[in-house]
Amino acid sequence: MAGFGPQSVNDFLNLLGMSEIDWNTELDRYEHESNQPNDRFQSSLSDFNE
Repeated sequence: MAGFGPQSVNDFLNLLGMSEIDWNTELDRYEHESNQPNDRFQSSLSDFNE
């Protein structure tokens, strides 16, 4: 695969005949819709449980 996690996901989606994910758009959406304070984004798996 690509050696870049998000691109590997898109390569896999292409193999399945599905559309790719625009990671820049997803990051922007996460940053704007997140319940985290503006200076803190998910940094570990334990953040999912907050």
